[in-house]
Amino acid sequence: MWISWFGGFAEPSDYSNAEMPDINLPALIISSIFAVPYLAFLIILPGVREKRLITLAVFTEVALVGAALAISLNFPGWTGGSARIVAQFRSHVNERMRARVGVHVGLTNINITLRFEEMVEMDRSQSRIDMSQVYYNENFDISGVSSMASELRSAYLRGLPYPILSIMEYFSLNQDAFDWGRHYRTAGHYTSAAVSFSLACWLFAVVCLLFIPHKFGMSMLATGLAALLACLLYRTMSPCHLEIGFVGTQGNRVLMEMSFQSESSFDSAHSGLRIPRSLSDLTIFKENIRPPRFKDDSDFVLSVTRF
Repeated sequence: MWISWFGGFAEPSDYSNAEMPDINLPALIISSIFAVPYLAFLIILPGVREKRLITLAVFTEVALVGAALAISLNFPGWTGGSARIVAQFRSHVNERMRARVGVHVGLTNINITLRFEEMVEMDRSQSRIDMSQVYYNENFDISGVSSMASELRSAYLRGLPYPILSIMEYFSLNQDAFDWGRHYRTAGHYTSAAVSFSLACWLFAVVCLLFIPHKFGMSMLATGLAALLACLLYRTMSPCHLEIGFVGTQGNRVLMEMSFQSESSFDSAHSGLRIPRSLSDLTIFKENIRPPRFKDDSDFVLSVTRF
């Protein structure tokens, strides 16, 4: 009826999907909050009359530590895992596809990606669909007690592929030994509090840098210790062993093992701990260049604010 009468003998309209950009928007916003003032600082840096090098080093370190702490609150990279699998994406079809699936768990959300690689088995009875551009990048909330169960019901209604649904079922269970989602939620709750405390110590360190320079080193040391405590809390409270089984590319059973991402998680803690105890201890090159000397710590603030 559509083609013959109402459609004017034309095919129905078929528009492409309105895809969301493949970026972490909260992390991008937080990075911009720190990057814009830092670029402004670089612009006015030539106006500093003396001690430019140490001023640049201290402000760069402080900005990097603050950005790392702020991004860690929203970045889903505390725990992760990936695997190459062969799975069925749709129901009621006899087709199998090779794909790469990845899971990244943050403090309050979980990110699941699924990228098509190759068609392994095609269903001849169904119409052929181009799967070369299939890429799912889904973000789900795990901060609430029943948030993951609600996200799973929403995923069922949206018709997400089977591999994504299988992963979400692991995180939505909360019975007996199947309580991985609850452990991740609890670990994220306490770790988020520790990171927030570390960020508060960092803000206090910035205030000390401008007004009480001799307290700057101790406040940055407290920032690093709080960040290290956050990493230890997440490492001990998150599930110790979680493996999600799939069918591998060779027909065997593969396990996607969730592991603690120590490289990204300990970065902010390490940055905070390696701040010197006092500004006069900071040296750029210890071999040939003497470190700049201050009569007292207030001289550094005068050199920074004198443009």
